[in-house]
Amino acid sequence: IFFNIKMNDRLEVKHVQKRVAYSSLENINGKRSDENTGIGIAPHVVQLAGCTYLAVTKSCIAKAIVLHDREPVNVNEHQFLIGMDKRITPYSEFFYPLLNMLELKKRVYKIWINDQRDHNQQESIYTTYSMLAAIWKSLSYFERGNVYQESKDSIWRIENFAKRLNEFETGIDRKEAIISAVLCGTSFSLQVPNFPCVYHLNTGSRYTTVPCAEFYHNYDLVFVASIYHYLRATRCDNFEPNPILSDSQQLHARVVDFEKSIWMESNNRTPTGAMASLMKKTSAERILSEKNNETYYELDSECEQAMIDFDKENPGKIKGWEVQRGGILNTW
Repeated sequence: IFFNIKMNDRLEVKHVQKRVAYSSLENINGKRSDENTGIGIAPHVVQLAGCTYLAVTKSCIAKAIVLHDREPVNVNEHQFLIGMDKRITPYSEFFYPLLNMLELKKRVYKIWINDQRDHNQQESIYTTYSMLAAIWKSLSYFERGNVYQESKDSIWRIENFAKRLNEFETGIDRKEAIISAVLCGTSFSLQVPNFPCVYHLNTGSRYTTVPCAEFYHNYDLVFVASIYHYLRATRCDNFEPNPILSDSQQLHARVVDFEKSIWMESNNRTPTGAMASLMKKTSAERILSEKNNETYYELDSECEQAMIDFDKENPGKIKGWEVQRGGILNTW
């Protein structure tokens, strides 16, 4: 699904077309390419409604290639390659601690990482989670062993790896939703911050699982970016996609609205428009709140107005949208 976004005197959205995107590349375990190569695939994520993250079809791919069929002396024996760049200095603080955590005992590997950039064509702390998950999956083919005989605390169990990954200090608060989306996908459930709410039981944890299968059944989702978004991202030294709301009261209110909208979608076989409306509300509120601070960018307002105009001229063509720093998330 794609838009042709055209820039003239103002931003216009034209020529809306629809095509089949490639199938989801989420996989829980590593897969074999050949006897010496394991492949791990982990999706990148996009923020939704200021309170959760969605896995997208753009994925990071890691290949673990066996260099030596013996136990490594230490983690520094393993080699990393990112795209065609041998320099991994920005990621050393994450990659080698990951290998230490995995306690690799069987082989020495060269790990080749591709498609590490997200939908903004950026590498950020968010994409680091996708890279770490893809590495873990690629190595699991060789290191995991018999799944029926492994211990309950095995690092190769996805729930244990998620807990350990959450311990990585990355500077991101409320990263559980990102980790869940990267490891498990978001086709059936989403993770949202846990506040008392009539739509789920309070388990006492920081996050709660919200079923969303009907939301995916009722809507097609597409993230759209123009060349201007890519230029914006490349010109920023520390460009980051939209974070989850930092204000606790605002986040609580947004989670309540989100869970109510998801609940309405889940109890109807046809779209109710609840989630689409919440996305538009989220978009308008964010742009308004950022107009007087350093995070504001005029392109966001232009995109918002272009979507409003397009919706008026083509009622029902698009159900909802959320203008973000890297582009526009749309629902059909």
